[in-house]
Amino acid sequence: MHRPAALLCLAVLVALAATALCYPRPAPVVTPEQYEKSLKMLRNVCQPKTGIPADMLERMKGGEFVQDEKAYCYTACFLQTMMVLKNNKVDSKMFKMQVKKMMLPDAAARVINAFTECEGTPAGAEPCETTGLFINCVKKVDPTFNVPA
Repeated sequence: MHRPAALLCLAVLVALAATALCYPRPAPVVTPEQYEKSLKMLRNVCQPKTGIPADMLERMKGGEFVQDEKAYCYTACFLQTMMVLKNNKVDSKMFKMQVKKMMLPDAAARVINAFTECEGTPAGAEPCETTGLFINCVKKVDPTFNVPA
């Protein structure tokens, strides 16, 4: 390779490396502090509204999706407040938008994939039942999924 061509290749590689350093992996729009503040606000609305016991909420915060009507209703309240559950149906478009805003890309992709697999889950008679059916499907597809609580 001629010297000018080699220098040009080197310059291009340096420019690409500099660009990669200037544009790190995309981060969620919401900071961890904002995320925690949002969760606290949702808890303050949904816990009294649904009457979910504090110990059950703690189990959910620990990653367990409790098979109980109050847990379903709490999660339904959570999803309704975030405008993800409307008219007893999960709004996939809104869900994906919220997840991309709140999570890192790799985690968001995993969660979106699980939700996408469960989009055909039939609705229940009311929002609590619909949420229970839907979240149980998501947990089957992705056992690592945790309901924010």
